[in-house]
Amino acid sequence: MRYVLLSFAVGLCWLVTSAPADVTSDCLVCHAGALAERRPDGSVRSLHVDGQKFFLSQHGGEGCLGCHGELGLGPHDLAAGRLPAIDEQYAPFLQGLSTSRQIALNNCMGCHKEAAVGYMASDHGQARKAGSEIAPLCDSCHGNHYISSLDDLESPVGIDQQVDTCASCHADQKVMAQVQLGTHVVETYDLHFHGRKRLIGDRRVAVCTSCHAPAENAHTILKPGDPQSTVNPANVDQGCGRAGCHPGVGEKFALSFGHEVPSFQVRPIVFLIGKVHYFLMSLVLGVMFIHIFLDITRRRLNYRRAARAALAAQAAREDEAGGHA
Repeated sequence: MRYVLLSFAVGLCWLVTSAPADVTSDCLVCHAGALAERRPDGSVRSLHVDGQKFFLSQHGGEGCLGCHGELGLGPHDLAAGRLPAIDEQYAPFLQGLSTSRQIALNNCMGCHKEAAVGYMASDHGQARKAGSEIAPLCDSCHGNHYISSLDDLESPVGIDQQVDTCASCHADQKVMAQVQLGTHVVETYDLHFHGRKRLIGDRRVAVCTSCHAPAENAHTILKPGDPQSTVNPANVDQGCGRAGCHPGVGEKFALSFGHEVPSFQVRPIVFLIGKVHYFLMSLVLGVMFIHIFLDITRRRLNYRRAARAALAAQAAREDEAGGHA
């Protein structure tokens, strides 16, 4: 009897663990190919899924139905009466999306509740709730089928790729024009100490969420003017002064950097100091190159003079030897 129960338990575990993979394999019969759909506006959307990459992703063990739970076992048909209800607290943030995407993102938030709470309180979430069609959602930053660990070099929200992911919106003039924000944030970051260290491959450097989100929830990104924002100078201990960065600094330290491009109108002292710095650097480098050029020229002249003198001395010695002969 013991062996019968043990065999039954093993078989049940096999069925439970293999079911997502079996269903996913069925899905991949079509979706592993060059599958696409034409939208009503005429654009074409790829429906291709790389099965190997998906199984290696963070959600590979969940299978297709883990997120696309609205789908039956038939191709494409929404199973009548089996549509899971959208959680009422998430519904305002998913308005205007396709049914499939609403349910998939509802599942994201249902599993990652802490991240969902941070997102809903953030500027991104509030913009989405207010009806913005360009405000990012889970898949806007994390991707969809190939979500990887934060430590993965290819993760779009990891240290290596996060700035580029944020830049896909924040450096886009058309997108930022709709929310009346500048596109110079990435440019100024890259010119700053943190950005320069990132460009040379330092993985300990601060990226976007290092400053703009609290350490306990990277999704709670707020405007600098918000009293709860980690980049509000009043909260410098949560931003610049957090553990592992610059502990003990005050408000003036936080004011030493901003994403504004210095000019005569904005941060004029910083602008003038920068201009003087570039002038002095150019002057020093220019004088150095002139000095090197003159030094090389003088050395070449001295070498030629010494060579001519040596030749003249040799000729004189030869003439003297010929005279004695």
